[in-house]
Amino acid sequence: FQGSRTYTLTVINAKDKAGNSINSAYTQFVLPEQALANDIVINEILPDPNAGSVDFVEIYNRSRKIIDLSQLTLSSFDTLTNQLSSVQYISTVRTIIAPEQYIVLSTNSSAIKSQYQTPSPSGFIDMAGFPGMNIASGIVVLADTSKMVIDRLDYKQDMHFPLLNETKGVSLERIDADRKTNDRNNWHSAAASAGYATPAYKNSQAIDSGIGKEVTLSTEIFSPDNDGYNDVLSINYSFDTPGNIANVSIYTSTGILIRNLVSSDLLGNSGNYVWDGINNNHQLCKIGPYIVYFQIFNPSGAVKNYKKVVVLAHKN
Repeated sequence: FQGSRTYTLTVINAKDKAGNSINSAYTQFVLPEQALANDIVINEILPDPNAGSVDFVEIYNRSRKIIDLSQLTLSSFDTLTNQLSSVQYISTVRTIIAPEQYIVLSTNSSAIKSQYQTPSPSGFIDMAGFPGMNIASGIVVLADTSKMVIDRLDYKQDMHFPLLNETKGVSLERIDADRKTNDRNNWHSAAASAGYATPAYKNSQAIDSGIGKEVTLSTEIFSPDNDGYNDVLSINYSFDTPGNIANVSIYTSTGILIRNLVSSDLLGNSGNYVWDGINNNHQLCKIGPYIVYFQIFNPSGAVKNYKKVVVLAHKN
């Protein structure tokens, strides 16, 4: 049998020794595959729940594999010993996660569902134990039973949208499943319009990367007010040749530098950067047009410059 393929076993006109007969019946089965690094990624976390709720970690299967979660663990990481700590099995029985499926891990899914809406109430697993999650900072590791790391997130409370007055009960959402987990610019507070968390379904702040040719913007107007609609600007790039190095800066329409977004970053062939409307002084920029200045160069000395205009808007 081939892994991740669904098979159907059909029985027609069968009879057992006691004379009981079946005209037609069928069942389906699948052979799960082993999870490798980044097949499943950490997609959303809630380390500071509201009263009456619990911490949770949402995982997302970005591979084409069907994977058995009973072969995976969730843990913390001890930076002194460089070893996994508080290791907890996700499930004691075979439980599969399908491609593009979201699963929320916690010790009390009922408490989470009572405080947040979800269109996927079956996308939760109650674990027997859960690694401790500090509010200020921590490390969450998804690994297999041999302790091979599948994904790891080093999080900090200051990864939340800086203008939020309160982050209790607000989850941190991954923006792009294809970008590195520990790129802090790949995380954002869940939108207010989504109830500040999106357990077991697509993140309110999710953006697809690498769309378009060379350098494009996800939108012409964005409003960083955490309402779940165009809260961040995705600056997408796609190049035919590898080995490019990028500098990305944000300027006012009069040419004043207000944000150094990226400096001497080695690019892949495609990807994106995210601007949340915050300047170098950690303040929200004023409404108006801004220039995204995207410069690439390579070791041979070739330089390309791109200028894109975006309008930052606020609610009335």
